[in-house]
Amino acid sequence: PTSKKMFDALLLTDSIYRHVGVACPRDPYSKVKNAAAEVDFMLGNTSIKKVAIPGARADHLLAEASRLALEHDFREVIIHVGANYLPFVSRAPLLNRHTATGDIIDSLEVIDSLFTGNTTYSFTLPLASAT
Repeated sequence: PTSKKMFDALLLTDSIYRHVGVACPRDPYSKVKNAAAEVDFMLGNTSIKKVAIPGARADHLLAEASRLALEHDFREVIIHVGANYLPFVSRAPLLNRHTATGDIIDSLEVIDSLFTGNTTYSFTLPLASAT
């Protein structure tokens, strides 16, 4: 069995946190629209992996967390999700606020089960979305 690479923290987010801590630039050669941008950095003695996905909703962040869980583990997982459910932000079909909130909660629960550390979240709830 291979051991997973351990980080103190994972910041998994839509693009709103792309420049928090250190810049997480997009790959200019990526042919994938809204491809994940990833950067590892230290903040004091804390090792952090940041993954920012422009336009991501809960399902996309969950898929990325599942991919990361194959080779990484984290003592703390911080997720930002919700802004891309708002009608003036989203380019994807709008969901009613109850469905969107359910999707977010369900994804957070699964992500929490993928890693040994604690999971917390920063969110923008889709209260203004279509009902």
